[in-house]
Amino acid sequence: MIQNSSNVQNPKIWVLTSGEVGMVNQAVGLAESSGFDFEIKKIILKKIYQFLPGDVAAKLGGVHVLHEQSDKLTPPFPDIIIACGRRSIAAALGLKAHALKQQAPHKIFLVYIHNPRIAFHHFDMVIPSYHDTVFGDNVYPTGPSLHRVTKQTLIDAKQKFTFPQLSRPLLSVFIGGNRRSHRMKQSIADKAGKQLKQLSKKYGIALSFSRRTPPSASQAFLHHLQHQKNVYIWDETSDNPYFGMLAQADAILVSAESVSMISEAIFTGKPVYLLQLPGKSRRFDRFHQWLYDNDYCRPFRGKIETNWGKSIDDTTRIAAILREQYRKFREA
Repeated sequence: MIQNSSNVQNPKIWVLTSGEVGMVNQAVGLAESSGFDFEIKKIILKKIYQFLPGDVAAKLGGVHVLHEQSDKLTPPFPDIIIACGRRSIAAALGLKAHALKQQAPHKIFLVYIHNPRIAFHHFDMVIPSYHDTVFGDNVYPTGPSLHRVTKQTLIDAKQKFTFPQLSRPLLSVFIGGNRRSHRMKQSIADKAGKQLKQLSKKYGIALSFSRRTPPSASQAFLHHLQHQKNVYIWDETSDNPYFGMLAQADAILVSAESVSMISEAIFTGKPVYLLQLPGKSRRFDRFHQWLYDNDYCRPFRGKIETNWGKSIDDTTRIAAILREQYRKFREA
């Protein structure tokens, strides 16, 4: 956690998000990979600022944009802010300006994950996705999203979760759910459940649902799989085997609406297949096409092969850029 001393070699980071798990994981993943000390701050804006562009809200409210239930942003100020999520922008910009007005001993280096949809000059680093198709001198796009999975995470999880009841090779299956752009329909789940039942004759199947999986879809999978001997389905009462399923897998099947699950899956270097869902989103379409064009993933059509796989580690790459850009920032 944060220490009182501040220097270029060991700067202090505040991670600012509005608390959604996906955003926290991206921002914390970058902070952890940087190797610097960090503290997580949950940001809640006053209602009047929640729907304004971040730069406008910061200009109007400054450090007073925060709701009383928000974590406090009080001195000593950090050296670096990593913000993720639109509602964190006003707090980050307001804090940076406030520290400057208070003649803090150092300026704050501001990093924003995602496309901020305001002018990039407000930030020292912007980290969107390639499929956002935004570019600039201080913009460092990623293919997959940033995350907290590391090689050590997988080593530890492989020792903890072994799935001895399942035959090998092992297919780990991660089922998400509905988003504004895509729907996990019962018909999709029913077809995939039948295909997985057939695959369980050759592969061990380890499956988990997410909180977004609609009951109609989970029931369709359960109808086909819950009584199969070569199938494990996490019951959500024991320890979450998510990392163990990643570590033990010989191949991985992920529902295609989850950028975070896809990103963590391809980090493993295992063969990754996508269960396509009906829907339309140009951002997701570009992301999926990038994955297919670079052979990080393949579409699931009822068959699995285990003789391919390709890893990418953008979290480590971006963390190295952050360290270098922060060094230049302090030396300027």
